[in-house]
Amino acid sequence: MNTMVIGHSINHYRQRKMWEWIAEQGNKVTCVVVPRYADEVNKPMKKGSLEVITSVPYGGDFWHFPEMVDLVKKYNPDVLMCYQEPFSYVTYHTLSVAKIYNKPFAFFTWENIRRAYPTPERLLESYVIKESDLAIGGNSDAARILLEKGGKNVEQTLQTGLDPNLFVPAPKLNMDQRIEPKKLLFVGRLVEEKGILNILKLFDKLDKNYILKFVGGRGPLEENIKTYPEFGKRITYEPWMDYTKLPEIYNWADILLVPSLDSPKWMEQCGYVIGEAMLCHVPVITSISKSIVELWKLPGVIFVPQGDIDLMLEVVLSDKTYEPTIDARQEIIKKYSYETIGKLYLKMLGDLI
Repeated sequence: MNTMVIGHSINHYRQRKMWEWIAEQGNKVTCVVVPRYADEVNKPMKKGSLEVITSVPYGGDFWHFPEMVDLVKKYNPDVLMCYQEPFSYVTYHTLSVAKIYNKPFAFFTWENIRRAYPTPERLLESYVIKESDLAIGGNSDAARILLEKGGKNVEQTLQTGLDPNLFVPAPKLNMDQRIEPKKLLFVGRLVEEKGILNILKLFDKLDKNYILKFVGGRGPLEENIKTYPEFGKRITYEPWMDYTKLPEIYNWADILLVPSLDSPKWMEQCGYVIGEAMLCHVPVITSISKSIVELWKLPGVIFVPQGDIDLMLEVVLSDKTYEPTIDARQEIIKKYSYETIGKLYLKMLGDLI
């Protein structure tokens, strides 16, 4: 199978690893990416039958790849796969090019809240959902919304899988045997919906035997962290780092905190950090949010009601050992490894040809 994959961040380790694996199975994969996305700089590369191409986007808010027609003519893919939301112009433009050359077209979305977009996004979304050969939702709500909006062939699976060879547990003492400060960790965006303020409120209730590290992209609550009285002492902050360094961070921690908060405009869509931490045998305290519960209900994941700081405190202070079992790691590998998810994509895209 010859697949062309389009998106702004396919060259990120987590996505690229799955497509590298697909290429290793005897398939040709061409990834079309922007030269720069957020803090990542993408460069052209070729590895076996996987090729990454950088293309300069055009159009501002309604951006697209002007080279798409030439790229489809040059590489002649069997199927096009787009990792952009159906309301975005780049998805519409890529679908239009696919139709010109009679190529099957698929796209992926995380969108788990039904929205009524303004024109023209509403018209773009409606056309893309109804005319695509395959629509993939990353969670059950995303898949349901795609069906409600007219998707004719809807599947549910993750955007990509996790690498169990990268996220490996380091030897750890049982929680009650540790005499050093207990280490709490947050990995993610520094925004209110990720529960940052509640983490700080939780930390207010802990004694000096606890330390806290934030690892994440810059956000509006960065200043709240940096002005906290214990910042630079018991609280530290590291901006986004190379993805391959994250296992070291997870293995440093005793507990990962993921206290996400639903809002009318946003709900947690997956929570990859939970799976990454669990692969490293690091227990997780997280919120009762639909997608988190349906994906990560495993030994070692402790669910608390959203915003319940007292219960989070009770769990943190508990003498019980909440560490994930070997069985939990094996369950994640079985369900969410890049090889498992890659096999699903091979089947779904292969069925379109």
